[in-house]
Amino acid sequence: MSNKVLVAYASKSGSTREAAEAVGRVLQESGLEVEVYPVAQIKNVDPYQAVIIGSAVRVGRLLPEALKFAEKHAGELAHKKTAYFTVCMTMHEDTPKNRETAALT
Repeated sequence: MSNKVLVAYASKSGSTREAAEAVGRVLQESGLEVEVYPVAQIKNVDPYQAVIIGSAVRVGRLLPEALKFAEKHAGELAHKKTAYFTVCMTMHEDTPKNRETAALT
């Protein structure tokens, strides 16, 4: 296994892509080898030491393609360092109620 990190994302309007690219840049600046791709372009997660999955939230739900990706690769992800992030308008204002709503997504 290499030291590569995958940042996979599902985006509708481009905000989640931008967030994924920002995460990728920060990780690269810390010395990691990073690849950033839409979930639809990823066939295999084996080459990666760690995987970060991001999704936009629409109508209170993660995008279906992000869920499918996580389900399809669940077996491999169980043995890798894995993190998730969401991009949603609910958190445009950081309040306890909005955090609770976003956590339920």
